[in-house]
Amino acid sequence: MSERGRIFITERAVSRIVAAAAQSVPGTTQVGKALDRIAARSFPRYDVLVDPERGVVSIEAFIAVTWPAPVTRVAEEVRATIIDWVTGMTGLRVTHCNILVGAVIKGEQRITAELIDATPDLPALRPITVREPQAIPPAVIAEGPSQIPLRPITVATTKEQAPQVVTAQQQPLTPITVTPWHPLSPAQEEAERRVR
Repeated sequence: MSERGRIFITERAVSRIVAAAAQSVPGTTQVGKALDRIAARSFPRYDVLVDPERGVVSIEAFIAVTWPAPVTRVAEEVRATIIDWVTGMTGLRVTHCNILVGAVIKGEQRITAELIDATPDLPALRPITVREPQAIPPAVIAEGPSQIPLRPITVATTKEQAPQVVTAQQQPLTPITVTPWHPLSPAQEEAERRVR
């Protein structure tokens, strides 16, 4: 922990990185409709557990692969890509990354091992540039917005009378007694007949 604070990366953020990494591998596809997602039959799905204290993450990815493709090779590449992306983008150490191929779907083109090998493992990340804040000298502040002349504000007052409150005369309350009925009592049946 630094003196400026701590950085937490949520499981949802890591799940998005995992999803982007898996989708970047040729041969992966999406399967399922809205109802399938509710029944947990859609692919891809990701289960991510982050331990921020130890700086580790555990990932299970359920993917669908297009056919014809080397299914095992696609799964291995998805695993390697997920580990590289999560480690490179978050700094978290991936302790487990399990890949489950849940569906094989007919694809539009044949995916070969050469095509998988030609795909870059890591995305092209843009460098982050941070501009240092510039200090404004006191002379500039004195000439700033505080020197703008202000318009006068006038507040109109209206003479509205408060509404008159009228209270009723106080009357004594009449006590009533309530006796709970048993559901099977004859009085209950008689009351039900009157209501009908």
